[in-house]
Amino acid sequence: KNGIGDDEGINAKTLEEHYQAGGDVVKVVYALVAARKGNVRDFDLDHAMTIDRMGNDVLEVVKIKVQLARKMEKAG
Repeated sequence: KNGIGDDEGINAKTLEEHYQAGGDVVKVVYALVAARKGNVRDFDLDHAMTIDRMGNDVLEVVKIKVQLARKMEKAG
């Protein structure tokens, strides 16, 4: 378990609505898990779904955010 669930607004209804709007639910969920594992705290479901609906690769966005977070940690 990655600590992602109902307390963050993630539920079947929200994911179904995103899917019906043409969103990629699998990518959104993977992006949320990757953000959590990468210690990106300012990335939530709404943010992920918005990026996805805009046609951007939400996983690529998370990858960049994780890289930036790591650089910030190293910088101090």
